Amino acid sequence: MSDANDRKEKAQKIITNANAYKVCEGCDSIVTMACSLCPNCHSYRFDVNRQRVIDQATWLASRPQSSVTMADMQWRGRCGISYLAVTFLTYCRTSRLLSFHR
Repeated sequence: MSDANDRKEKAQKIITNANAYKVCEGCDSIVTMACSLCPNCHSYRFDVNRQRVIDQATWLASRPQSSVTMADMQWRGRCGISYLAVTFLTYCRTSRLLSFHR
């Protein structure tokens, strides 16, 4: 399954049950209501508005991933490179400056 289809399926799941999710005000990630800290940016401020969750899920599904995720950070730990390097590589990947094949 392609990344775009995967993102659309995840967005549909979130939209279907929007009351179970909230949007991080630090990085705009969508997390479950059970989270007290964002796993991506460690923010503790969230928008719990149902329409905001739906709008964010729709927007995130319409574009390629551009944020640094927990998987990127775990990869960083295995490779021993800095957060700044991961952020730069993510920027290059999303800017199409580099092409990564997973």
